[in-house]
Amino acid sequence: MSDSTTIAPDELRMITAVIRARVRHWSDDVIEIGKDLSTVKGQLPHGDFQDWVEGQLGMTIRTAQNYMSAAKLVEAKGETISLLPPATIYLLASKATPDEITDRVVAAQEAGNTINPRLIHDEVAAARADAQAAALTEMRRDARSPEAKRRAERRREEQESEFDASRQKIEAAAQEAATIICRNLNDGELDQLYKILPETTTHELRTAIAEGWNRRAP
Repeated sequence: MSDSTTIAPDELRMITAVIRARVRHWSDDVIEIGKDLSTVKGQLPHGDFQDWVEGQLGMTIRTAQNYMSAAKLVEAKGETISLLPPATIYLLASKATPDEITDRVVAAQEAGNTINPRLIHDEVAAARADAQAAALTEMRRDARSPEAKRRAERRREEQESEFDASRQKIEAAAQEAATIICRNLNDGELDQLYKILPETTTHELRTAIAEGWNRRAP
């Protein structure tokens, strides 16, 4: 068995305080970065923000969005949110997190209660699972409803109509191509073409025709 030592209670309290201070400082930085990102996003032309984030800052657009969401959450719910670790702030800022969970966390923070981030994560995960299950149940119920069946039938009819239109367009193009070929080839050439067509594909035939046309061009 390897030797082990037990950390002194005073030293453990000191290290705990230092880590908490560093996490708080980290969270503050995340929020300030989010504010700065939001400012820049509002002033750059549309589409340039992501290029700037990835090219100049070296971060992904998702990371930037997390920062901005965290800043927006603190602005909406108060500075007590910044006492939490960044990962927990990102979680509470997510659109998938129910507002009631965020409000309970804020209330607890304002009351001076310390909340275990793991409990927050577990509660959010459970709420999301419940929401997904409810959505699935609703979807299955809707699928059995008369209106859902009517929507499915209309969609099927639309798909059949689209297929028929596409088929008619293909058949018309084939008829036009056949008319041009028959008008310009003699019987022997038509017989030869009819025999070799099954040995090629439409793509290869179009490519060969284009090459032949280019060779004829002055």
